[in-house]
Amino acid sequence: MSLKFTGKPIDLPPEFAKGLYEFQIFGDNLEMLITDEGDNKGLKEVRLYCDNKVVKTLDCEGKGRVHKYLSPVEFIQKGKHSYFAEAIDKGGNSARSRTISIELK
Repeated sequence: MSLKFTGKPIDLPPEFAKGLYEFQIFGDNLEMLITDEGDNKGLKEVRLYCDNKVVKTLDCEGKGRVHKYLSPVEFIQKGKHSYFAEAIDKGGNSARSRTISIELK
């Protein structure tokens, strides 16, 4: 295998942390840790989805390359629903969190 350097910078998508700050509901809060180490441009926004529809958009302008989000889950709806997040960096790359299902009675 051989690699050829093109002279262009690498532009990798953001990453959701695994483990402690993986996309999760903890008590009354949504927790996630997202990094954009691949291109050092930083995150642009994070979209939160319920049943594949955007329910909240978080502006990450000025947050840098690492964004920890901890917030009340006011967007959680009654009944059983699926939630996930999508992070978009300033280079236009995106990544999706794992999907979690919640049943609120």
